[in-house]
Amino acid sequence: MPASAESLPAADTASRSLESLGYLIDALSGRRIDVQWLTSDQPVSEQPRPILRADKLLLPVDADNDLRLAAIAHAAAHLLFSPAAQAVGKLKPMGIAMASTIEDARVERLLIARYPGLRAPLLHQARLACRQPQGPEGSFSDLVARLHLALLDPSHEDDGYWVSKGRGLFEAQAARLDDPAALRAVASVLANDLGQMRVRMNLQGYAVPYAHGDDNSYLWMFDKTGEQATASVDAPSAPAGSRSTRSVSPQEIILARYPYPEWDYRLERERVRWSTVVERSTPPPAGPHAATRHRSGTAPHRVTQLDHRVRLRRQQEGEDIDLDAATELMIDRRIGVPPEPRIHRRSGRSPRRRSLLLLLDLSTSANDVIDADGTTVLDLEREAAIALQAAAIRSGDRVAVHGFSSNTREQVDYLRLSEFGMGDPGRLEQTLRGVHARHSTRMGTAIRHAVTCMRDEHEGSRHLVLLSDGEASDIDVFDDAYLREDAAAAVREARKAGIHVFCLALDSQAGDALRRVFGHGNYRTVLRPAALSRALTQLHEQLGRR
Repeated sequence: MPASAESLPAADTASRSLESLGYLIDALSGRRIDVQWLTSDQPVSEQPRPILRADKLLLPVDADNDLRLAAIAHAAAHLLFSPAAQAVGKLKPMGIAMASTIEDARVERLLIARYPGLRAPLLHQARLACRQPQGPEGSFSDLVARLHLALLDPSHEDDGYWVSKGRGLFEAQAARLDDPAALRAVASVLANDLGQMRVRMNLQGYAVPYAHGDDNSYLWMFDKTGEQATASVDAPSAPAGSRSTRSVSPQEIILARYPYPEWDYRLERERVRWSTVVERSTPPPAGPHAATRHRSGTAPHRVTQLDHRVRLRRQQEGEDIDLDAATELMIDRRIGVPPEPRIHRRSGRSPRRRSLLLLLDLSTSANDVIDADGTTVLDLEREAAIALQAAAIRSGDRVAVHGFSSNTREQVDYLRLSEFGMGDPGRLEQTLRGVHARHSTRMGTAIRHAVTCMRDEHEGSRHLVLLSDGEASDIDVFDDAYLREDAAAAVREARKAGIHVFCLALDSQAGDALRRVFGHGNYRTVLRPAALSRALTQLHEQLGRR
């Protein structure tokens, strides 16, 4: 039966309950979101599920206290550990459901590790789902419920082959639960197996089989048509002085959190999981008529095309002879082996050989005004990023543009402004208009996360270029050397991973710090801020010769 206004608790009781639940999810996740009752005259399924949004959680009004607690815990797990609004891409409904199931188990395992007391309410709901299945044994819902319990409770016994296989694949990646992408392959394998088993999914009536699980709309960018989110929300009036909903700017919406170590030079050891990267949504692209600032000589269309060429060997025809190939041909003839006729060399464009990530320092110092026109350092960073992206694309390189700032070790904000393979200078320019500079520069943590973002770039050389004033700082650190030494450690880690790190700095006084962090020859000071774009495109050309 759909919930109705008549089934709502009395106003006072409802308000107190919602307020308590709101405080609980705040405490667990560190996120202030509204908790409201979900009502609908036409629910998507006979069993309505919680709906999680970036700014609110909607709970079925008839949920008992045990279910409410588990739903709050489950939502907090997503807010803490899940990337939000992921592109569905080519995933089919069963693939989405399976990826969501694996993600549910991943984040609940992480939450239990952080808050062991939440294991009991989460396991209780998982067991209920298996004791009261939505479908017959072997149905899609039955298998999902059993898999969820098996992943949540390693001691639970299930002799089903598919469930056992899922558990084995999941546990093989248990050391990488912090990585949201590590288990996507597991979901793909399990969804494919279900297809081979001819297990069907009820596309119209499917709901997550464990009642505390949300509708997964937090995880994915769905078409709004037909979502459960279209259900009306009936929230009792909040009492005076209670929590209120505030508008949240796009740059404040949290997508995911990633813990990283920091190097403490005084102790000569790493502080494990000491700092946290908070990935935030990028501002929506500004309209085409938004004001922009282009300085002379820095517009993208002025970028010189870099056409690196190589001598291609073993060609069918060409300008000269490939001596190695010709020698092998003569040997083949002498021993009676059919010779390889491709013995020429010719000039040709080199294949794609570089991946470059530009990391922008978006700390408060980027708001500094550098000329009488009111141009800021951030304006120059925007122009430089656009120019670099254009140069990289024209030379056949893969490029991404990210930005960061920090507000203590618990909040290293990180923006993915443009990703590899998505090189649209016009869109990047529009996105950069909405970016604001604030807070401090916890450089080491940002470098570590940038390296993580480059791990899937396997082709050719990889370069991380940081645009900054060159000084690592944060409001919770009073030892000037601490963050500088941590940044130096992060650079060393990056190089061990095969990523070259370079810094372009706008502070001419930061030479000693830059040398300590990046090493001799791996930084450059731009004496005239207005020349930043030109310096960056020149650096790109030089990196191609390394």
